[in-house]
Amino acid sequence: MYVNDTYRDIQRKNMLSINYLPHRRPEFHKLMFYFMGKIKPENKQKIKLNILTTGENKQQFSNPPKDIKAVTTCFSDDNNYMQKIEFATKQKETYSIKLDEDIFFSNYVWDFIIENMDKLDDAMFMSPILSTGVSFIDDYMARLFSDDERKAVEAEFLKVKFTISLGADYRPLNKHTIEASEWKPKDYWQTVKNEVKHAYKGVHPIRFSLEAHRLINEFTMNHLDEIFSYGDFEIESKDLVYFTNSFFAIRTDRWRTAIDRKDLFVDEFDEVPVNRLMNESGLPALVIKNGFAIHPFYNFVSKLMPRCETNFYNSIVQRIVNNV
Repeated sequence: MYVNDTYRDIQRKNMLSINYLPHRRPEFHKLMFYFMGKIKPENKQKIKLNILTTGENKQQFSNPPKDIKAVTTCFSDDNNYMQKIEFATKQKETYSIKLDEDIFFSNYVWDFIIENMDKLDDAMFMSPILSTGVSFIDDYMARLFSDDERKAVEAEFLKVKFTISLGADYRPLNKHTIEASEWKPKDYWQTVKNEVKHAYKGVHPIRFSLEAHRLINEFTMNHLDEIFSYGDFEIESKDLVYFTNSFFAIRTDRWRTAIDRKDLFVDEFDEVPVNRLMNESGLPALVIKNGFAIHPFYNFVSKLMPRCETNFYNSIVQRIVNNV
């Protein structure tokens, strides 16, 4: 018995805990579970799927991806985000993933992450390139979109007027939008780094532009084959000013450190603590070159345009799943 338990402990140290956080759109899991079901058999043995759902949604997750260990845990309908994060950071697996309900990418990207988990020992996190992710969006467009598509979105960025919001003075960023004739993301991020004094540095024109969201999703539909096909993936090390954490892979103990450090918090979420720990530690971010993921809308946009979000999701399902 002692030998068996020791063996299981050794195996567990090499495992990855995927913490999936469905909330108000539990039906979105079907697309992500479809791709998780296509993960290589040997990689499925290395992962555990924690479905951290809300309220009465448990029945929707009765068919998890085949051959993946899955455990569904229900949380109350009240503000439960940090309850889910506390649960996730107490898992015994060496590596963890935080996965929001509205992130979609291929099984090939999943396999690449699983097979490169050890790279997280010397980095803060690993992530594919998210379509509206901060700070990934400009890289997403540069690598995937045509010049005309990219420029159409950037033209919408230039229309965004920054103000004082959530206690942060973002007005210095207007020199890169309404006062500029060309969108220059590198210069923009230098201003965020040097002139935005608040902890909330996950600011980008995409978060304030309905039309930019619409265009990115429209153009993304032109590139679904590239997004969901096998790619020549590589790991790129980057020093980021900030990242919004809809998805990330991380060492579990490092994530736990961020949660335990109450001096890093400014609100009830873990995004600022994880970013502050990254900056404090000097650890790089690992970005998967040619590994793309779709994040359709930020919350303020999806709440204004809920039907657009659902229609976009259904369009992807129709194109990707139903035509296989």
